[in-house]
This record gives sequence, C-alpha cells and structure tokens, in this order.
Amino acid sequence: KNPLICSEGKDANFRELLHEHATGYLAPLIKELKVKWNVEMMKGGLTLVDLPGVGVAGDIKAEVTERWIREHAKAIVLVVDTRGVRETEAELLRNSGFLNRLLHAAHDPSSDPVILMVAVTHIDKIAEQEYLDGKANAPGKKRTDYLADVCEKVRARIANQVEEQLTKVWKATTGLSETKAEVIKEIIAKLQVHPVSAPQYRQLLMEDEDVVPFIKTREQSNIPQMLKALCEVVQNRASD
Repeated sequence: KNPLICSEGKDANFRELLHEHATGYLAPLIKELKVKWNVEMMKGGLTLVDLPGVGVAGDIKAEVTERWIREHAKAIVLVVDTRGVRETEAELLRNSGFLNRLLHAAHDPSSDPVILMVAVTHIDKIAEQEYLDGKANAPGKKRTDYLADVCEKVRARIANQVEEQLTKVWKATTGLSETKAEVIKEIIAKLQVHPVSAPQYRQLLMEDEDVVPFIKTREQSNIPQMLKALCEVVQNRASD
C-alpha cells in the first residue's frame, strides 16, 4: 500500500528495481508506476501514459484506460505494425471511449481537442527486404531511399485503413449517422501517421562499431519528428 520511491544516483540498484516493477516478477502486483525522466522533451509538460488493453470484461485495467482516454488524453498514440490498422485496433478505439468522446464534442471539436496518432513499427524490415529484392534493378538506390519510400506508402495506406475500419465498427453497432460520419472525417483530417524505426534509431545512438545502422541521421528514423509532434500537442494545449 505504501509507495516505493527510488531514484537513479541514490539507489545503486535503481535499474534493477525499475525492471522488477515494470516488467519483472513484481509487475502483476503493481497498480500504478510513475517514472520521472529529466529530459528536455518532457520539460514542457508532456506526460506519456502507457495504457493497458480493454479486451477483458470487468478488468480494472480496462477501467483505467477508459478513464484516461475519456477525461485526460490530448493525443492517443495507436501503435501498429506494418500490417496497419485492422478491425481489432478500431474496436479498441470504440471500446475505450475515444469515439464517443469525439461524438459528444461533434458540435464544437475545439471544445475538447484530442487527436489520433498512429505509430507504425517494423518499417526498417520492409525497407531492408525491398532493398535486397531491388538491388539488382536499382544498384544506385540506397537503403535509406527505400526506407523513405516505405514511409510514404505507409502514411497513405494507414489513413485509408483508419477511415475504413472506424466506419465499419461504428456501422456494425449502432449505425453510421451523419454526425458519426462527420466525426470520422474530423479524425482523418487531423490524423498523424508516424512510420518509425526504433531499432535503427537505437543503433545510431549506440555509436557501436560492431552494430552499424543503415540510417545516417536521427531524422531518417522519424523518431524525432514524432517526438516533436507530441510536444506540439502540449504547446498547443497550453496556448489554448
């Protein structure tokens, strides 16, 4: 019941404690874990909340997720792989209360601004395979060029998927009214798609001569762009 407070520098085994409580043997017993990180991007008031799923009926975790999405969140970041947004993810947005929150503010979206971001992972694997497949036909094309091409394709495809799947899940439950169609249109208009390569980004930061990334700058991973977009959400909210 009593909170455990530890900090890096004061507790020699801080990282071990963090691991045990976040993903180790103590994780199932933890109701809430707060980690404060002294880093520039967090100083503007940005708070990142890793929400549990909503798939188990009566699960307290689902209630936590629904409360955060309903009352607190200013941006929802949906993490998917290169297959994109499927019916499962669309159902998650509906069950969590995200769609209803936007529906309640449909008459004035600016009264409750919340945007949807989609982070697409594993794009480096697709780019690497396309590079190997096309190397003979385009010998001068670099892996970073393939990565950029994959990112552009993903952005267009994800937007289409989001619109299609949200329409499908809403239509299957209570029907698609004109107001709901307008809400989906508003989501697509503000939708941000961020294809990211976390492994390549991490390899670049490691500066390890035994692990050589094929990207040359941090921006090519699209991680900095996504972080900037999250910070802009906070700045815009502060301005409002």
